[in-house]
Amino acid sequence: MSPIAVVTGAASGIGLALASALAADGYRVVMSDIRADALAAAAREVISSAAGTEVLPLPADVTDAAALVDLAHRVAHDWGAADLVINNAGVIGPVGPVWEGALDQWEFAMRVNYWGVLHGMRAFLPGMIERDAGRLVNVASVAAWSSGPQMGSYGSAKHAVLALTESAYRELRELGSAVRLSVVCPTTVRTSLVAHLEQPGSGAGVGRSRLLAAREHGLDPTEVAKLVVEGIHADQYLITTDRGWVVNAARQRLAVAEGGEPPMNREPSRS
Repeated sequence: MSPIAVVTGAASGIGLALASALAADGYRVVMSDIRADALAAAAREVISSAAGTEVLPLPADVTDAAALVDLAHRVAHDWGAADLVINNAGVIGPVGPVWEGALDQWEFAMRVNYWGVLHGMRAFLPGMIERDAGRLVNVASVAAWSSGPQMGSYGSAKHAVLALTESAYRELRELGSAVRLSVVCPTTVRTSLVAHLEQPGSGAGVGRSRLLAAREHGLDPTEVAKLVVEGIHADQYLITTDRGWVVNAARQRLAVAEGGEPPMNREPSRS
């Protein structure tokens, strides 16, 4: 029987690309998203892209812990235990100085970007640990390593995802568990994630312009999905589209710890 993969935020962008790539790689794919209509259309797209593909669209809100537990139960009931879970759902959140932006928008971004990942881990990891098998992948960002100006909301949430994944990785090793973890840190990707910033009155000034410009030169989601599938096969903990940028960010942090000042980051490469 083919292995089972679960992807959240699967109705568009990286999530949809991941679902397609995993289906092509032989997985039966559970696609989940809060947008039921968009999810149904995305599932049809994946099915049409690969003959014989098995896809199960199951809407769920990652900000609701009970909904993710229910998702895990539905997957187990309909198909069986998940072999691979990718916590991908995410939003940009407020763009601008950290002392600006509505607090409810900051809170919503954290509920999706951080709590959504934690809810997915808590819903699926216990079963994997009990079976002593499986892989869980958390999608973060290069912003998890160094957050730029105007991106405090997004960067802080992605830093939290990196810390969460690292803690769980070490905990699993202490248990002697065979369950594997990966964290994905892509550079800018051409998705609809920042589409709301194109609307008049969206504000954000310089940060808005920077994000929209970066998206035009960003990676195609299929490129990211390909690297993720390759990283899973290679049993990589860190899967990134620009390893040099991540290494440079870590070195900058070390320089600060040794008494330097936080430098302005170079832009990640688009290759």
